[in-house]
Amino acid sequence: MARQEVTRDEARDRVGALVERYAGQSADGVARRYNEARTVNDLILPLFEALGWDIHNRTVRDEVLPEEPAASGRADWAFRIGSVTRLLVEAKSLGTGLANPQFARQAINYSYSRGVTWAVLTNFRELRLYNAEWALPDPDLSRFLTFQSEKFVDDFDRLWLLSKPAIEAGLLDAEAEKYGKKRTKTPVGEQLFSDLVVFRSDLRKVFTAYNPDIDPVVIDHAVQRLLDRLIFIRAAEDREIEPPHLRPLLRTLEHTRKRGTLWDQLRAIFRDWERRYDSQLFADQPLDHLETEFKPIWDTVEGLHETAHGLVQYDFRGIDADVLGGVYEQYLGHLAKVDTRDTGARSRSKSSADITRPIRKARGVYYTPKWIVRYIVEASLGSLLKRLSPDEVRVLRIIDPACGSGSFLVEAFRVLTQYWTRLERPKTDDRALNLRLRILDDNLFGIDLDAQAVEIAQLNLLLAALNQPTLLPDLTANFRIANSLFDTASRQIPSEFDRGGWLTPVETRGPELSRKYDVVVMNPPYYDLQLHPYQQAVLRDVYPEVASGHDDVLYYFLARAADLIKPGGQLGCVVARYWLDSLYAEKLRGMLSTRMAVTEIVDFRSYQPFGRDVGVNAAIVIAEAGGPSSQTRFVTPATEGFGEIPQALMEGVSTLTVGPPAFVESNVQLSKAPWRHGPSHRASTAETVRLDDIAQLTQGVKAGRNEIFVVSAAFAKARHLEEVVLRPVLEGEDIGAFVVRNTGRQLLYLDGSRDLSEYPNIAQYLNEHREELFSRAEVSRGSYPWWRLQRPRRSPVMDATVRLIAPQLATGPRFSAIASSEELAGALGLTDTLMLSVLDESFSPYFLLGAINSAYGVRWAREHAKMKRGGYHEFFATTMSSFPVPVVDRETQDLVAEYARELQTVLPPATTRLLKGRFDDALNQREPRVSLIHEIDQLVGRADD
Repeated sequence: MARQEVTRDEARDRVGALVERYAGQSADGVARRYNEARTVNDLILPLFEALGWDIHNRTVRDEVLPEEPAASGRADWAFRIGSVTRLLVEAKSLGTGLANPQFARQAINYSYSRGVTWAVLTNFRELRLYNAEWALPDPDLSRFLTFQSEKFVDDFDRLWLLSKPAIEAGLLDAEAEKYGKKRTKTPVGEQLFSDLVVFRSDLRKVFTAYNPDIDPVVIDHAVQRLLDRLIFIRAAEDREIEPPHLRPLLRTLEHTRKRGTLWDQLRAIFRDWERRYDSQLFADQPLDHLETEFKPIWDTVEGLHETAHGLVQYDFRGIDADVLGGVYEQYLGHLAKVDTRDTGARSRSKSSADITRPIRKARGVYYTPKWIVRYIVEASLGSLLKRLSPDEVRVLRIIDPACGSGSFLVEAFRVLTQYWTRLERPKTDDRALNLRLRILDDNLFGIDLDAQAVEIAQLNLLLAALNQPTLLPDLTANFRIANSLFDTASRQIPSEFDRGGWLTPVETRGPELSRKYDVVVMNPPYYDLQLHPYQQAVLRDVYPEVASGHDDVLYYFLARAADLIKPGGQLGCVVARYWLDSLYAEKLRGMLSTRMAVTEIVDFRSYQPFGRDVGVNAAIVIAEAGGPSSQTRFVTPATEGFGEIPQALMEGVSTLTVGPPAFVESNVQLSKAPWRHGPSHRASTAETVRLDDIAQLTQGVKAGRNEIFVVSAAFAKARHLEEVVLRPVLEGEDIGAFVVRNTGRQLLYLDGSRDLSEYPNIAQYLNEHREELFSRAEVSRGSYPWWRLQRPRRSPVMDATVRLIAPQLATGPRFSAIASSEELAGALGLTDTLMLSVLDESFSPYFLLGAINSAYGVRWAREHAKMKRGGYHEFFATTMSSFPVPVVDRETQDLVAEYARELQTVLPPATTRLLKGRFDDALNQREPRVSLIHEIDQLVGRADD
């Protein structure tokens, strides 16, 4: 049942009643006996409930959650919207004053470490709001608002900024902007990444200098192990699992002037922690036998407490696995770049780790945003938990075959911990710990090519489980440094292929790939196998059921996932989306739709969840093993509101429903045919015909050497090139909706129908480039004369009185008309264009032009044209052939054709206006053009009713 949102007036009345009750208790002396728990339960939480927060989580799951104790104080309550913490409230007892600056510093540091902008410090009598992002030396300077309880009602307009409706609407952030821009701290993930890069570089240099005979790979692993140990210790300190060890050690060595003994002292701490925690993390390693000086290690220990400028103090209790995983994926990517440059220092070693890690980023390994991780784990593992018995859950096996820093496994750990905690309600810390360790031992498995990634994934899981001193499990049996696409049974590398490097099969230790798993979660690498033909040949041999002419590594990860899952098990993954509607992915779609019941696809279309700098258009796929697919829920972003997508998907974690305004959905039947969203608008009842039933479509001319066959008008005139062969030529960038740009370029349209000797001036010109033209592969095989265009596209389209032309890649339909009586008569397009001519005389080409460019055509394209990066769609002949042309009465057709003809414009060479789409900035000066486009939209829209 949906909770009715509180109004401002209702909230003011409730706050007033709460203040009156407190005033009465204060007068009676009762308030003096309030401890922190009673202050929270009787006053602070009711205050926020009055402000619209569901403090009991009755209608919204986990909207208000208690936090565990922080290192040096408390940050007690997290207030969340869509599973994202928006406000952290640190509560004090009614009798505790807030003047101590350490209280503010604690609240700010914890919020910053959690990546939360706003921190509240309150004892109810007073409430202080701090901005944790402001880079200010004095915590009191970060105070944004202050309230006294007796003024809550009088100052209610400002107090309302802390309400759920106000924070959801961004009113608090907007209010802060009114006070001017303040210098902000670097986000905690970016700051820690930056610091780790410096620490790693400094440590690597000193270890290399003091140990010149040690393999650089061993040095690398030693540096990583040292950083992992120090981060683990810092987390244990800040969670109050251990008393402070590292900083007191530095202070003692400073005081006794024994700074030079730091490395020996740290190794003693490591031996002690190995005894008490019994994890491979602290086991004796080559690191422990290296020589070094103290300074870089000292700086690293200090830097893991606070930054050099002192504005950021790390609280590792607040830096959760989401943040740390993101930091480590950036860090691994940085190592790849550094190691690629540092080839000389690495020439002595050829271990598989050394080979694979430098190309980690080259293979497109990107950190998965936490909102995607949570949605995938909830949709796969979460849905499975709802139908399994506890005994079945206890033996679940969850694997990530491309685990990276372990973000999916950490989230799976969180979900399983939550499941067992609710079911068993452990009453002691020991029982809770045993529960967590059991999950680590029995349920979670990972594989990755990168040894350091595997080590970091194990560290992240250990940090997630750590809540008291205890012997921790050795996770090496649950992880494998290997290529999960191969094993020694069903997926073997053929003997004719050399092994080594990327083609190294699985190690003998770790999770068995011949076993089946209940859940497979993954974000496989993003890179094009066309650039790696040897690897592609191996994979095509091993996975013939999905191999195609234009495949990449995700095809094989999806096929591998289908191998790994038990019947009834779940697959949850985020992958590049292009294969959903690629002609070359028929075999992959056919395999998935028959072997798996694909239950849901979240197709992000032009929204890029990994960031614009990565440039990957992605989709989430949720499936159950044991298909075939019946009806699949297909979810896509609405045309607007991209900024709402992460929040909408996070909200969907609670309900497994994603809807308006950020998303629209439909149910579709999947097969090997392209997987596309069903119509989001009303179903059309209008009669339509396929475009290829009334028109001929063809790709533009492929010259085979544009720089030779395409010349400027001035060049053609100066060389007296025969005009009978010259035709104006257009590229995709020269074409907009109802618009073409006349660049003056000419194409030597030599289609082989007449001999070159008939054009002596052109023959003389081409003979100057004879060697280049002869070098074309098809010419050397004798396929056609050396002087001919590679693909002249002989077709009625080439000589049609009116033909339509469009770029094959565009953000929407950008069709224009070329008529024989106009300035660009005879113009042809090159290979990045689509050309068509109407064969059925009952349809006007200008009506067709208006219909395709109309809002109706735009909507159709968004739902059916294959999506490319940057919001572009493919307008190939194969795509446009199925365009449904409305069959309308003659009067409507004539009106649309008249308006389209009036819109048709030829632009001079230098201009770019009107080329981007149906509308652009130039339309501000061309209102009649806007009106005509709207008229076409309405006419075609009525035809679709």
